[in-house]
Amino acid sequence: FPTQCDATPSLLIREPDQWVLVNKFCFFSGGPINTEEDVYYQADFDGNPIYMLAFLSPSLTPEELYKLTESGPNNEPGLKTVAEVQDVESVYDLTERDFDDLKLYHLGPCRALPQYILQPSAWVKVNLGLKL
Repeated sequence: FPTQCDATPSLLIREPDQWVLVNKFCFFSGGPINTEEDVYYQADFDGNPIYMLAFLSPSLTPEELYKLTESGPNNEPGLKTVAEVQDVESVYDLTERDFDDLKLYHLGPCRALPQYILQPSAWVKVNLGLKL
């Protein structure tokens, strides 16, 4: 793949620790899931796990999500209580609206699934993917 290698930053070619092994993929989009960083969900489909990659719109970095660069009342960045963290993490809670959108944008994969999987209660949040 000479064209791809020529277009790739040389650091990626020389440093194997820049690469991440991906062994999970989103059932709906086919996109790779980096289990060390991405937020994703898992459901059981006939005894086999299937995965769904979480997307926030607009996409937020962990630093932005957890307000690590914003200063609080004592000029200290970040969230200070469990309740504050749980409130922020609630953006990853699945809703019926998420599945309505999923059916709109990924109709083919949705048709392959039984109806009970196309609801929030069938999915478990596996990873908050945060290395802070």
